Amino acid sequence: MQDYAGNYNYYEDNDFNVSFNLINDQSTVYIAPNDTEAPVIKSITLDKTEVRVGDIIRVTAEIEDESSIYTKDIQFKCGVNDVYIGLTHVDGNIYEGEIHIGDYLISGEYNLYYWWMQDYAGNYNYYEDNGFNVSFTIIK
Repeated sequence: MQDYAGNYNYYEDNDFNVSFNLINDQSTVYIAPNDTEAPVIKSITLDKTEVRVGDIIRVTAEIEDESSIYTKDIQFKCGVNDVYIGLTHVDGNIYEGEIHIGDYLISGEYNLYYWWMQDYAGNYNYYEDNGFNVSFTIIK
C-alpha cells in the first residue's frame, strides 16, 4: 500500500479478518476471511466418452472452496496431443466447460492429465489426475 507522498507499507498476511463481495456484470466474487486452503476437487464427469470430429463433450466438475474460485483449468492428454479447457461457474460448487473435437486432434484415448485451481484469496493447487480416472476416446 502506498500513498501519493511515496510512503508505503507491505502486508503479507490477512490479519484484519475482512471479507467482501466483488460484484461485476457476470458474477459475484466472495473472498472468505482467513481462507488459507486451496480449492478441493470433489468430482468430474464427461457427458460423452466416445466422440468423433465435430462432437462436443460437456465437462462438469464439483469444486469446493471457502472463497470464489478464480482459475479452473484442466488438461487432457493423448500422446503428444493436449486438450485444455477452462471451466465456468454454473451454480453452487458446480463448474462446466466444453471440449470441441476438431479434426486437428489425433484418434485415441485422452486421459485427464492435470488440474490447476486457484481461489480469489490466492490459494492454489496443482493436481495430476487425482484418482478420478476420467478419459474420452476420439474415433475417426
